[in-house]
This record gives sequence, C-alpha cells and structure tokens, in this order.
Amino acid sequence: MRKGKENPVVKKGSTVRTALLEMTRTRLGATSVVDGKGRLMGFFTDGDLRRRLQKQTGLLEMKIESVMTRNPTRIHPGQSIHEALTLLKDGGFDNLPVVDARGRAAGILDERDLLAEGIA
Repeated sequence: MRKGKENPVVKKGSTVRTALLEMTRTRLGATSVVDGKGRLMGFFTDGDLRRRLQKQTGLLEMKIESVMTRNPTRIHPGQSIHEALTLLKDGGFDNLPVVDARGRAAGILDERDLLAEGIA
C-alpha cells in the first residue's frame, strides 16, 4: 500500500485539473477524493478522465465531485492480499483506495506494486 506523500488525495471542492496534477505527481492513474475530515467520498481515475474528455468540454475546471466515482470499491488495511487481488480482478481495476476504520483515506493499492512483489 502506498501512503503518506505517495497516496494521491484531493479534497472535495478541488477541480479535475488539481486531481490530474496529483495523479501525475504520484505517477498513479487514480486519486482518492476526501471530505474535510479525510474520509473517502469518491475515487477518480485516468479512465474516468478519458471517458469524460470525449463528452464534456471544460472538464478540467469542473469540481471533482461532479465526475468522481461515488462510493468506490475499497479495501481496509486488515484485508488479505487474496481479497485485494480478487477485488482488482473482478472489478477490472488497477488501483484500490485503502480506508481506515473511520473511512479515512489511508493509502492506495496499485496492481503494479503487487506485480513487483511477485504477488499478482
């Protein structure tokens, strides 16, 4: 799991542009969207961006809440690697937000990290 500065997070009210910059900074294709208490509100990915760019003008200036995935699939730190792999595979995801018991964004799980460890 990537956490701290390696965990891409933007706050509610941020623009899509800000989310894109955060995703680029961390070199991950996703970012968690959190409220003022750090609780996960949504998730935004490169795929979301690509799909929306085809349909919407002015996307980069839109508020992230209007384009994020609400109530995304997530994982908790205590869940097993097997559970994580199942969620990634069954959902067709590259990344999963990791939340603590209070629902706060604790990190992000990237499939490339699992591959690098020989797990996936």
